[in-house]
Amino acid sequence: MAGAHAAEADRLRRALTAEQQRREQAVTAGALAEQGC
Repeated sequence: MAGAHAAEADRLRRALTAEQQRREQAVTAGALAEQGC
């Protein structure tokens, strides 16, 4: 069961990392759009 728990924690960590990267990309895109206007 410990292995399954570790795999679940790893999956959640990867999902959080992906979400953080998406948010940073959105912020960067928004900043570029503001500069372009």
